[in-house]
Amino acid sequence: MFDAIGKLQELQAGLEAGKEHIGDEISAQQSAMDAIESPGVLEAKTKLLVAIGAIVLISRCDNCVVLHMPKLVAVGATRTR
Repeated sequence: MFDAIGKLQELQAGLEAGKEHIGDEISAQQSAMDAIESPGVLEAKTKLLVAIGAIVLISRCDNCVVLHMPKLVAVGATRTR
């Protein structure tokens, strides 16, 4: 069975350890996520669902999905909506 929580912790630790080498990339990605989460025409949950959908379709990056899933849960996303 896939251990999403363990994978999330592993990814977060790796990002923290690599900040000195990939800090600019992390900052750029965080700016994009800040824009997605900011108030607008669509609610944050909808924008995050679209962003995760794009990640899945375009990059097929499981790690990206794991990193962003906690935000979806925090804004109220569930399996049914």
